[in-house]
Amino acid sequence: MNDTDLISVIVPIYNIESYVDKCIRSIINQTYLNLQIILVDDGSTDKSGIICDSYAELDNRIQVIHKANGGLSDARNYGMDVASGDYVAFVDGDDHIHPQMYEIMHNHIIVDDADVVTCWFEQFDEEKFGGPIEKDSISVEVLSGAEAIIDIERPHVVAWNKLYKRSILKDIKYPVGKLHEDEFVVHKIFHKCKRIAVLDVPLYFYSIRQGSIVSEMTERRIDDSLEAFSDRVRYAIEQKWTEVVPAVLARYCDYCIEKYYGIENGKYILDKAVMDKLWKAEHEMCSNHLSIQLDEKYRKFANSPAEYEVFLKRESIKAKIKSVLTLLPRAARKTVRVITKRKDI
Repeated sequence: MNDTDLISVIVPIYNIESYVDKCIRSIINQTYLNLQIILVDDGSTDKSGIICDSYAELDNRIQVIHKANGGLSDARNYGMDVASGDYVAFVDGDDHIHPQMYEIMHNHIIVDDADVVTCWFEQFDEEKFGGPIEKDSISVEVLSGAEAIIDIERPHVVAWNKLYKRSILKDIKYPVGKLHEDEFVVHKIFHKCKRIAVLDVPLYFYSIRQGSIVSEMTERRIDDSLEAFSDRVRYAIEQKWTEVVPAVLARYCDYCIEKYYGIENGKYILDKAVMDKLWKAEHEMCSNHLSIQLDEKYRKFANSPAEYEVFLKRESIKAKIKSVLTLLPRAARKTVRVITKRKDI
């Protein structure tokens, strides 16, 4: 194994004393040895910082930064400022990585001549974690930066399932004080990429801990998401990244519709004022980009949620009718097609 290239691993840490020990051990036990491990203690008030210091005494690859609390983005930015590796990776301090993660990803960033390599991820399971992986069993798909943004669920938005060439992260800063910080930068990173290698193997294992706000839906979370998606549309247009503009605009619209109709236990998750904000956001976005080709459903919702709901009902009826067309005699099909064109359906 060629491990002459240095990989800088940046780990933001804040008040996770029950998790950080396992996280650090999963990094120092990597089969790829040439690591710069940057532990950024973001003003922890528990024993997290002490645990980091104890590991730094045991492993000279570890560098600990103690700083005032500034949030996840600020901690990542601090880490990037001191990273000196040829490649950079991120790990959240309450998560774990497979022992072969950086060996496998480094191999593919070289072999596939990639700017970024991504892997799949799973919720941590003690029984599944850490089993050996046969490299020949891994499938890889290489995407362009545009393809990755258009089909963002394949490489995914998150920072921590990736290995980056450090040059790709030049001038990239995570937005301090924002939620969904990865949504603000992923398009800027992928725009710099010619080749992104997507591996089909889970190498990153995340934890869901008590007190986490990852899934909590708040107005602030919605505001930050809308800002990030809006910035992505603006960026694509300004950079003349024409092939991705319809996709990023559709992503904005999908988010508005998804959250507007979010239901839990038979009730809308959001209050009426926030739902109205989502509709107005899509209405304004679609009105400002009338020349961009979009699926009809987005224009319908932008006009009004009521018009969108009627549209969905009509499309559902048409789909059901068309699904039985092949079972009908040819003469009857013509009558059915006439009926499906009626505007009152």
